[in-house]
Amino acid sequence: MDEGRPRFEADRNEREELAERFFDAFREGDVDGLRGLLAADVHMVGDGGGKASQWAKARIGVDNVAGCSSRSSRHWSGSASWWSRVR
Repeated sequence: MDEGRPRFEADRNEREELAERFFDAFREGDVDGLRGLLAADVHMVGDGGGKASQWAKARIGVDNVAGCSSRSSRHWSGSASWWSRVR
């Protein structure tokens, strides 16, 4: 992100497959599945968009992000519109 470009190139099918694997793991609260998809140095930053509370600090590292994501999935799992595929 600091360099303003992707770390690697992936075609549309690869991106869609990766996104589907991520959202499946997220939706199921699969911590090990998320760990397998995330970079070791992943950062997750919360932003409430001025309408909701945000996290006080970023989550850093694969274990912190995977664990937080799996816990967050319980909150989002009931929101069908959130899971809609956008093309």
